[in-house]
Amino acid sequence: DRRRAPRPRAPWVHEIDTYAVGVCLHLIATGAWPTRDGRRQGTPPRAWDRDLWTSLIDAHLHTDPDAGAPSLARRRAFVAATRAALDARRFED
Repeated sequence: DRRRAPRPRAPWVHEIDTYAVGVCLHLIATGAWPTRDGRRQGTPPRAWDRDLWTSLIDAHLHTDPDAGAPSLARRRAFVAATRAALDARRFED
């Protein structure tokens, strides 16, 4: 039987995935690529909640745990809080 049990993903795989999400969020929010060292360029549109978006982008662009990046559990909690905030605003208009 050639099938194998699924292997756990290495930590660096999560870092790459997380960084890719951060880059996508940055492109959506600012229309520009982040710098090579993970700094933001540009700002989200005025109509957007800039604090929310910059926090969300920063939480995903900075993936090095030794440099103070949020843990995976903290990122998940932040994404859940962001979803709740966006859902609450969906029906305000």
